[in-house]
Amino acid sequence: MLSSRRFGDLTPQNGLSYNIDMKGSKKVIITLTLTAFLFLLISGSASAGSVAASLTNPIGVDDPRDIIGNVIKAMLGIAGSLALLFFIYGGLMWVMAGGSDEKIKKGKDMIMWASLGLAVIFLSYALVRFVISALTGSGGETQSNPGETQSNS
Repeated sequence: MLSSRRFGDLTPQNGLSYNIDMKGSKKVIITLTLTAFLFLLISGSASAGSVAASLTNPIGVDDPRDIIGNVIKAMLGIAGSLALLFFIYGGLMWVMAGGSDEKIKKGKDMIMWASLGLAVIFLSYALVRFVISALTGSGGETQSNPGETQSNS
């Protein structure tokens, strides 16, 4: 058990105020301050002679416009996959209708709406690609492989 003499008397005196022994507290504060100062001094001198640390970029892209473009492309890919699943589900519903006019109509409608959804996704992909290329300034130019050289002829 800790003695109150070392860390001060923390029993309430006159309501909400506390009587704290400052002799023990001063020693703790001075010790912590010196420790922090020595730590900063040692870490500063150690980093002064060494090479600065560098972090590698896990994404591989530095431009935020490219990052946003990649996110939009991923979202359009997921939307296209969902449209394809609805297309397949509508086809299965149509095939498994068993002559029921209501189920056949429901399957055909699902195929029609999934086809329309795929068309919207393809058009939005083309629009996003156009906007991203306009913002990044690539202008639709294709990039050559690093090993190839371009000729001016």
